[in-house]
Amino acid sequence: MSPPADARAVQPANRAVFIDEAGVLLHPGCGTLRADAGPALARLQRAGYRLVLIAAPDAGTAGEPCAVPPVGALAEALSPHGVVLDASYRCPHAKPAGCDCCLPGPSLLLQAAEELGLALKRSWLIGDTPDDIEAGRRAGCRTVLLDLEAETSPLCQPEHVAASLTEAVADILSTPPGARGGQAGIEEWTD
Repeated sequence: MSPPADARAVQPANRAVFIDEAGVLLHPGCGTLRADAGPALARLQRAGYRLVLIAAPDAGTAGEPCAVPPVGALAEALSPHGVVLDASYRCPHAKPAGCDCCLPGPSLLLQAAEELGLALKRSWLIGDTPDDIEAGRRAGCRTVLLDLEAETSPLCQPEHVAASLTEAVADILSTPPGARGGQAGIEEWTD
C-alpha cells in the first residue's frame, strides 16, 4: 500500500518508524491489536513520524505462524486513535533462500525510503526479533527491540530494548535526533 504521489507531496516529514506487524502490533495469537498500539502510534504520528508497516512471509511470533490481517483491517482498528498508516510493505515470497526482502534483508525498508522520500538515519524500526533489528541496522535505521521473550543474540544490538510498545515509543521520542544508544552508539555510521 503506497500512498498516491499527491499524498506524499503533502507529507513534509522525512522520518518514519517501521513497525513489524505480527510481533509488535498484534497479540501472539495474531488476531487483535495490542491494547497500547493505537495510543502509542498516535504519539509517534503527532511527533511527525510517518508510520510504515513491515511484514515477513512467516509473520508469526516466537515460532507461531499466523495470518496477518489485511492492511485495511489494521488501518480500521487504528483509526479510532487518529492513526493513519503511511504505507505497508510485505515480502511476497514464501521465505526462499536469498530473498532480500525477507528479514533480516533490508530491501523492504530501502524500497519504502525511496518511494516515500524517507531519511533512514532519521528513522527507527521497532521489532521483536534479532532479524528485525538486523534489517533496521542494515538499512541504516535506529532500532528498538520489543522484548517479548524473543530469542536474543549477541549480534542483536538495538539502541533500546523496551517491554511494551508504549515504552518503545517513549524511548524513541526521548532520544535526541542523531543520537544512538547501546552498542550502536560506539559504531561508525556512514552513508
